[in-house]
Amino acid sequence: MAGRRQHHIPQFLLRGFADASGTVQVIKSDGSSFAARTRNVGLEKDFYGKPGNGSTDAVITVEEPRVAAILAQLLETKPGIVSSDVAAQLVAHMSLRTAAWRAQTQGGICEAVNQFGQRIQLPEGAHPLVKQIIETAIGDALRISRERVADEQLQLLRQHPTPPEAARNFASMHYAVTEFGDQLVLPDAVVYAISERGTGVPLMGRGEETKAILLPLSAARCLIGFHQFPFATTADEINGYSFDASSSIVIAHPEWSANSSYMQRFGSGTRQFVNQVGARFKAPR
Repeated sequence: MAGRRQHHIPQFLLRGFADASGTVQVIKSDGSSFAARTRNVGLEKDFYGKPGNGSTDAVITVEEPRVAAILAQLLETKPGIVSSDVAAQLVAHMSLRTAAWRAQTQGGICEAVNQFGQRIQLPEGAHPLVKQIIETAIGDALRISRERVADEQLQLLRQHPTPPEAARNFASMHYAVTEFGDQLVLPDAVVYAISERGTGVPLMGRGEETKAILLPLSAARCLIGFHQFPFATTADEINGYSFDASSSIVIAHPEWSANSSYMQRFGSGTRQFVNQVGARFKAPR
């Protein structure tokens, strides 16, 4: 990945959803879609910062062959129960590196800042300048919050692109590889949780806080982490969860078609997460 065009969704994962020419379908939240090669999807200029020795980009580049080998192993293995320690390595790596993680975390924190700002009640007749100062302060807090989230993500990845503590937490679950016959899509979050309410939501906490963890490995296979065996699901349910957990795009095979029910769910899990964070700071009535 070394360079300024940096994939937050790695190509070794995107290829599992591409046709023979290396083309995938990119579905946007507004319902539009377009075809693109994997080298042009899931990337951003300097997403991990400027490249160079010791940079976050350089650290991830060194780690990627090991993670890609884990993915290849899970794609080649017989469907069924797989090593929790091995699966948790892939989950821990992918749960932190995406643009969706950054956007979802920023969204949650900014909602909290906004809710905190709404709790500030100025006395009647307060000078307009006071209101302006408070609004400016809130605006600065939102900007700083976004910057801090990005900086924290880069720092964590630079320390270890597959965080050991996260891997240990995720390894507390059981994992299975299941096959679904080239019907699956890939959310921009890549890996996500199933909440107790049955919604695909950002994977922000420990494995024990979720009903299940899903990571589509290819259009045909999905890695599922669960606490109680079996966790049964269908391709249609997984795709619905994937649309729930997406922030801006969903990746699919060029011949795959999204139905209206999927599009209606686009980003619902992300909004649920943001609202839950903000709700903790709502002013009492």
